[in-house]
Amino acid sequence: LVVHGKLADDSGMDEITCAGANVLAGSGELAALRENALPPDAFGLAPCAPSDLAGSDLQTNLALLDALFRGKAPTGLLHTIAANAGAALFIANKAEDLAEGAALAQELVLGGSARDWLARARTFYADHASDSS
Repeated sequence: LVVHGKLADDSGMDEITCAGANVLAGSGELAALRENALPPDAFGLAPCAPSDLAGSDLQTNLALLDALFRGKAPTGLLHTIAANAGAALFIANKAEDLAEGAALAQELVLGGSARDWLARARTFYADHASDSS
């Protein structure tokens, strides 16, 4: 699946966004996803302002990630992450459609599964960092 998020100012993103419309192109079974522009509601999500997606330096982004896992990040950021992860879940046949995938992704983020996985990954890489030196 190849995606392009189109923003109102004619700029774009190389991912699905809730801050604009989305052009998707796929092959095989995903070829049916070709649309001129899928709005956020095609994923069962609300539109957001581009400012909801703004990141910054490392510390700010880490704080945003923590806020995301606690349900305190901008809704547009949560929805945009859910739309992208939901598309991956749909592709992996874990969801019947994009909206179901986005809903499942939101559950994984807000329910703690994604946070727990990230904690395990951090521990694994911290434990194995010395193995490569």
